[in-house]
Amino acid sequence: MTNRTVWLTAFGVIYVAGAAGVVHLQGEAYRGRLSRQRQGDAVALLRPIPPAERRPIGETPASSVAVEPTGSEPPSVAPERKTKPTPTLATVKPEPAPEPQPAAKLPDLIVANLDKLSAEEESRLGKLLHLLIVANHGADLDNPYQRAVTAAAQPIIDRRSRRNVEVTITVLDSNEVNAFSHLGGYLYVTRGLFNLAATPEEFRFVVGHELAHEDLRHGQALVAEATRAGELNGVGTLQALYHQIAVGYTEAQENEADDWVIDQMNKLDHTKRESLGFLRRLVGLSEQNGYRNGRKPPKTATADAVQDVDNYYRSQPAAWKRLSRLEGRFKTPPTPIPPRSAPATAR
Repeated sequence: MTNRTVWLTAFGVIYVAGAAGVVHLQGEAYRGRLSRQRQGDAVALLRPIPPAERRPIGETPASSVAVEPTGSEPPSVAPERKTKPTPTLATVKPEPAPEPQPAAKLPDLIVANLDKLSAEEESRLGKLLHLLIVANHGADLDNPYQRAVTAAAQPIIDRRSRRNVEVTITVLDSNEVNAFSHLGGYLYVTRGLFNLAATPEEFRFVVGHELAHEDLRHGQALVAEATRAGELNGVGTLQALYHQIAVGYTEAQENEADDWVIDQMNKLDHTKRESLGFLRRLVGLSEQNGYRNGRKPPKTATADAVQDVDNYYRSQPAAWKRLSRLEGRFKTPPTPIPPRSAPATAR
């Protein structure tokens, strides 16, 4: 049996174990919150939440309190009895609330040469990370947004180079303005994003930027480099990829993703205003929310079970710098003036 066969077999076992763990978590997820779930091929992935704390028992109605029978003998004749008072329900101490359930966590797995995976291997690993993200952060399945953003982004999705990796867009149950992606073709937008982006072109830019990171394998490259350098700090590849979302990418990678999406939008004949509309909105949002200059570190460490994925936009280079740099890509050089023809020489 070859090393590749052993690796794939072990990977499949871990996949089944991880998926089974998430399915168990679904039983505790969003009780009474989602009214319906989509059927068919969609997987209902719901964020696990701590069980409801038991409410301390309050005063008990008088009718439910035990009392001593009075009997028929007069009090003066009845022998004196020393009885312990019957405890009422109000004196019973409530049981302590159960401990919150731990966040979803999949087995630690170190994948060598992460940046050289086949499409099938990448899809399997991406699926595991997807299950982890929706279990810990919640997928907003009961909304009209997913179809709308997918339809708006489809023209740019069709322009990706790695067609052998299927693209999946998931709307996360968060009011934060955010969007990110990871290996395996998985893209995420938050419900809060729809409070900022307003046009199909703006959604196209958002999805296109994240699609570029995935198409160019930026996250895989960073984690693969850290793996080879022995810098994973005792965590597995999945956890390192999860943490990478919160940390963000290098400035060079962010610029490369911006250039990729602008090139595609130019080819789709979008105007400068259409192409840069979302970035202009993001500049205002960053100024209002205290990350005007970007590059904010996440609140979570590499090994934390639930990562600060909401930090992703804050981790990027300053939105105003990105906008200023991309403005230059639309400047049309002046049309050269043809040289004057020399006057005809008189004969």
